[in-house]
Amino acid sequence: MTRLFFNKKIMAGFVGILIIIVLIIVVVFLLTNRESHLITNVFVTTGGEIKSTGDWASIGALDTEKGFQYDLPISVDLAIQDGWSKSSSCIPSEGIYYTKTQDHALILIFDVDDNLIGVYQNSDVEMPTPWIKTNGPSKADGLYIVGNEHYGVYLFLLDPSNACNSGTSYDSILASPSNLPSYSIPANVDEAIAQGWPDPIFCSQGRGKYYSNPAFQHIIMYNGDGNPIGIYQYTEQSMPAPWWKTTRILSGGIEIVAKEHYGLFIFFADATRACSAGQQKSTKTGSSQSLYLGQGVRATPTPYVEPTPTPQPSTMIPAIVERLSAVKTVELKVTSNPAGLSFVAEIGASEFASYLTTVVNSLESVAYSSNTWIDNVAHKGIKGSTKSDDLSSLVSGAVKGKSVEVTVWVTEDNTVRKVKLVGIIADGDSEQSTRTIDVNIGY
Repeated sequence: MTRLFFNKKIMAGFVGILIIIVLIIVVVFLLTNRESHLITNVFVTTGGEIKSTGDWASIGALDTEKGFQYDLPISVDLAIQDGWSKSSSCIPSEGIYYTKTQDHALILIFDVDDNLIGVYQNSDVEMPTPWIKTNGPSKADGLYIVGNEHYGVYLFLLDPSNACNSGTSYDSILASPSNLPSYSIPANVDEAIAQGWPDPIFCSQGRGKYYSNPAFQHIIMYNGDGNPIGIYQYTEQSMPAPWWKTTRILSGGIEIVAKEHYGLFIFFADATRACSAGQQKSTKTGSSQSLYLGQGVRATPTPYVEPTPTPQPSTMIPAIVERLSAVKTVELKVTSNPAGLSFVAEIGASEFASYLTTVVNSLESVAYSSNTWIDNVAHKGIKGSTKSDDLSSLVSGAVKGKSVEVTVWVTEDNTVRKVKLVGIIADGDSEQSTRTIDVNIGY
């Protein structure tokens, strides 16, 4: 009897262990097989020279001459760290609103799983369709989030239908709810053309192809694969930051917006290689029955194609060196912070190419850097460290043995356009001393 009792205890324990193992397997399966969040990067930008941080925490400073850019946080944790505050509970078919004093023209919308699903914009001045005059979204107690009558519009990056349901898997982006004033963006260039957005032919590096329609006061950007990557809004009315006053928008030398206006780009996909087909995974995009206030429809999921692995940043160095070997002319503009830091006064084209080749080849711990916009074109960046000794040909009075951070930005064909040196190179420098070299190379 004792043996039987003992065996029953063993069996019960064994069954309990099996149950625990099964539960663990189920949980792991659910967690690992849940569809990943479709939005990985969202940023607002103006024109001119812009730094793409790729990091929500590194907000670009507003430069009144060159423009600016900053990334929007794609999770609640990142939003809170960045100063955004929760302004509502979850509103069915809309989401949870987060506001920030410094960005009163933008309101972020998250689902209950803390994913960024949309952006609400508001303006005190009259704005064109699909903006409407409204008091805007309201909280559960009936109070309005904005607090005053205004013109407002939504850009839903993900379908908000199940925003308040935990564990929602998204199979489409850019849904346009029928009951809200929303931008509805054609799923691809074929749909755009069919809806009256003619093919512009030209593609702007770092921006994509600008599709415009005279019936609407905004532009849609598509990449080389025909997928939507962003929207450009513009108005002649004076607008607050992050909107930007500019004189025109060009594509392939052709004026797309040929008048002074306030504008704002919102990109929801990587635009760095927008003009290169086959570089980005196809975006599954929700379409709408009407152009701007139509019912959002989920697209049929397409098979996932494994993207081409991103090459190691060190592989860029031989390509940069090869381009430097063909340099015939060079123009340099050197600035420093603080002003007046030492630099070699006169450098010929061949000498500069040789010096920079030495610097690039000497880089250690090479990594990708943030992209930089130069003349409205996105430029790739790599960074690494070198010794101050290796910079003696560029910086007069270079000392020995100091570690210097070097960042180099290049065009799509690996032509150098900008170099930044940070650290102690000469006597009197500090760890924060910065020398920036703007490069104009001729071949």
